Amino acid sequence: MLIDELRRREIGIFESFALGRMIYSQSSKVILFIVLFLGIPITTMSAIAGNAFSEVSSGLGFDLPTIIQDPALLEQLMATENWNYIAGYYLIIVLIQVLFFPLINMAITALTSDYVYGKTPNFKDSLLVVLEKGHIFVLAAIMREIMVFAGLICFVIPGILMYVFFLFYVAAVTLDDKGPIEALKYSTSLVKGQFAKIGLFILMVFCLEYSIRQMVQILMELSGTGIVTNIISAVISTVINSVFIVVMTLLYINRREMKKVKDEQIDIV
Repeated sequence: MLIDELRRREIGIFESFALGRMIYSQSSKVILFIVLFLGIPITTMSAIAGNAFSEVSSGLGFDLPTIIQDPALLEQLMATENWNYIAGYYLIIVLIQVLFFPLINMAITALTSDYVYGKTPNFKDSLLVVLEKGHIFVLAAIMREIMVFAGLICFVIPGILMYVFFLFYVAAVTLDDKGPIEALKYSTSLVKGQFAKIGLFILMVFCLEYSIRQMVQILMELSGTGIVTNIISAVISTVINSVFIVVMTLLYINRREMKKVKDEQIDIV
């Protein structure tokens, strides 16, 4: 079983990608079913909210990148009658991205763990994990977002540090029944001593995701704009992102097992 290899030694980033690719290729049908079953409703909600946000803001002569870069325009927009609608739509988009998209992460994390331990990946089992632990994850996600956001406001660097340290909180909730606070603490304990490695992994994933999303966006723009195009684009991005979720789960399991070995050695001494 793959778990024997993960218990034996610390695996490198590129090796984790190779193992993730192997798992993905052998479990692709189940993973794709999870992405489509959970992803389409979530991406549809996000696309509808995003399209409404774009229509309202564009109708007023604003676009999001310009607003972000020019505080004066933001103040001008806040003075309009439609500000409440724009803020509401944007809040919905953020909540969907923060709270609902990671539910797909939970399901794929559970599926990957089953494969690692020699169990046949099953869609129903993965979905049950989401239903059983989704509320715990939501609380953990809210706490994480608040802390990372506060850190980013405080000279940026604290936010980046917390983002890296909290990387494994979803896996901690999904695989080890950790509570919201426990999940964040446990994730931090796993990253300690491997910060550079985990940080490099996040950077690699960010660069790959950004490049792929840009290519997908260009292709979708050539096909036209609209809700359907946005949904297709989001689903494609989610499918690609699922590969990184598999790899991240492998890193989590490997770090957890290595931590257990280290803790046992300390107890013996």
